[in-house]
Amino acid sequence: MTGYDVAEIREGAALITSKDPDAWADFWSEFGERHFAAGSAAEGTADRSRAQREYLVAFDFFSLARWPGPHTPRRRAAYLRSLEVFAAYDRLNEMPLQAITLGVGGTSEIMKECISRAL
Repeated sequence: MTGYDVAEIREGAALITSKDPDAWADFWSEFGERHFAAGSAAEGTADRSRAQREYLVAFDFFSLARWPGPHTPRRRAAYLRSLEVFAAYDRLNEMPLQAITLGVGGTSEIMKECISRAL
């Protein structure tokens, strides 16, 4: 977790009135959506740095929303939204991450290529 503002967390924590896991997910997801909207607005004005900062904070809030794990429908939705938000953040990186699939129970071709490049 990288971008939490202590005052914002205190504001949010003071408003929590339920121990319901889905209420928790909905509550913190609202904070995530707030920051995602700010990131989208910044991206629209070509403020790449601010957009990335806001997207990363949004990712943190969606990660908090699904905590400790995506074991309810709305926590799972928060988890999936965190992946979308991180993709928006990463899209603005000069060198975006690349997803790879590794074989289970054997070595996939991509793994062989990675190993050979490392040696």
